[in-house]
Amino acid sequence: MWLALGTGEAYPQHSSPIERADLHTATCRSADGRPWPLHAQRMQGAALWLQARLPADTPPDQDLSCWAETRPRTLTLSAAEVQAYLHEIRAPAALQARWAADARAGATWTEQFSKHARIERQGSHTGAPRQSAGLALDIVIESAALAVGQELVVRVLRDGVGLPGQALQLLGEQAARGVWLQTDAQGRARVSLPLAGSWLLRGTDLRPPEKPGEPW
Repeated sequence: MWLALGTGEAYPQHSSPIERADLHTATCRSADGRPWPLHAQRMQGAALWLQARLPADTPPDQDLSCWAETRPRTLTLSAAEVQAYLHEIRAPAALQARWAADARAGATWTEQFSKHARIERQGSHTGAPRQSAGLALDIVIESAALAVGQELVVRVLRDGVGLPGQALQLLGEQAARGVWLQTDAQGRARVSLPLAGSWLLRGTDLRPPEKPGEPW
């Protein structure tokens, strides 16, 4: 099985690949809990192509969960770029106020970040509950099935614990602007899928430094 890993500003199109050296871990897991490593094979177009070698007797309609995590990187942004970034990710008001205070004190934005991606392939065996991948930041689908008009229930986990107040954007192949959700006190968010096709949930967990001058 092949997966294309990349980044972009207009889902589902990739604009640039994840570099092979930036890939920290990548794995798939079948519904019976068996793990299957994903190996980076080649750069092609705007994606890094990963391959998992599943057993020959794997059913073609087998449910699969796959995920990847990048190594931490450091990025410096200008004041204008920071404002656009905070708006794009729907950063909470408290975090925006914290940054405004730091900026007035002369701080510059140096951010250390990593990316966590997860994909669910829904087959015919949709009764099995999905499990956390053990990522530092994870989105777990708790709905039994994904279908138009039915409620999609997801839970955002930070280090295995529900993350409240997290903004999530739901984007679809036919819904480029998407809709925004926010997790409740247990880290859950709910929405009804309006259209068929592939969907992306994305969010950014922004953590301010404990001490002035440290990276966000």
